[in-house]
Amino acid sequence: MEMLDILNNDGTPTGHTASKKEAHEKGLWHKASHIWFVNDKNEILLQKRSDTMISHPGEYDISAAGHLSAGDTSISGALREIKEELGLDLEEMDLVKIGETKVENVQRNGTYINKEYNDVYVVHKNIPISDMMIQESEVSLVKYVPIDDLKKWVDEGTNDIVRHPEEFKMLFEYLNK
Repeated sequence: MEMLDILNNDGTPTGHTASKKEAHEKGLWHKASHIWFVNDKNEILLQKRSDTMISHPGEYDISAAGHLSAGDTSISGALREIKEELGLDLEEMDLVKIGETKVENVQRNGTYINKEYNDVYVVHKNIPISDMMIQESEVSLVKYVPIDDLKKWVDEGTNDIVRHPEEFKMLFEYLNK
């Protein structure tokens, strides 16, 4: 059972832990890492979430992301999620932190309450999809999409993409520099 460090509303640690299930049932604040992969062709890697996922099944989402287990740092959690979801071994120096977001939403008729502080990273690497070993229990496929196409999906409100309004704004501003 995955245990999470529980945070106060302001993001400071409470010193308590809870299971991931309990954190989402009770709406307890916790932390996650979000990692976006960008290649030299101006494409961004998206993962399509497995149809069996509790949150946003079958929707396109961040290249790799996940909760920080109790005791994890943001970096160690990010590197673990990249390894688990994409089968890639990266190093801390591969991650560029572009910011943080605070997200609060309710899903599944109020039975899944998500309250997260997310550290957002970008990885600038040319990694072919053939080099990835996806975690099929969480990811059904990965694909590179031109950044302009992703912007269009976001602007048009495409139904099959997980909404991250503040994070998309941060990501696109970073990529436009």
